Amino acid sequence: MQPQSRRSSTSGKSKGKTRSANAKTEGLNRGNPLDSSAPEYVHKGKKRDPEAGAPVTKRPTAIKLEVLEGREKLNCKEASLELCSLETLKIRTARLEQLPRQIIEDPQPYCDQLLTDSIDNQTTFILSELARFQSNAIANAPKTPRKKKRFVAGLRQVHQSALARTIKLLFIAPDIEDGACDKVVEIKRLAVEASIPTVFALSRKKIYVALGLPKRKNAGVSVVGVYDYGSLEVEVGNLQQEVVTAKDRWVISG
Repeated sequence: MQPQSRRSSTSGKSKGKTRSANAKTEGLNRGNPLDSSAPEYVHKGKKRDPEAGAPVTKRPTAIKLEVLEGREKLNCKEASLELCSLETLKIRTARLEQLPRQIIEDPQPYCDQLLTDSIDNQTTFILSELARFQSNAIANAPKTPRKKKRFVAGLRQVHQSALARTIKLLFIAPDIEDGACDKVVEIKRLAVEASIPTVFALSRKKIYVALGLPKRKNAGVSVVGVYDYGSLEVEVGNLQQEVVTAKDRWVISG
């Protein structure tokens, strides 16, 4: 009779264990619902609503928020302006046609240089050649793409490179929106402290096209920092001479 009692006690313990395990695993999402011993399936990553078909929007950065605030202020100013008559509009356009190109384009206050077609053409050539050199170098050595970089684009990346003093030449677009002007002024200050030549040329869209980046709607590049302009020393030297004369003319005209 003793072995029978042992069997009954062991069977009761096993049943108690299975009941407690089932109670703990109730409501859990398992990988295989037919197997009670299957491990629990835990969903990792972002939880998205499957019913909503719209993509998840990214959280805007601090610079993007400043740009949006600048756009709202500009829209409020434009809405508060009164409409002028046709005669006054003709008089204003005639005056603008007589003014130099610098005043027509209305650059931002951080621009302290006259904008000329010669500087724009040389900047376009240098940027396009740098992009071509960089793409060829990365294609020949795809395992080490960072070591083959000739330039960096973007406010945040150029600011970090300016802090590290790793760039040798700086290109800034004169039509950056008001929200990002403070960042540009900070980059310009770091360039002056590190004796980095600064060139104001083209526009955000034209710099984007000169770098050969893929076509996108409303895309642009505000700042470009050059790490290495090897094989373009003559072109960069000529550009720096023209920039010096353009800045002197800016001081005289101001």
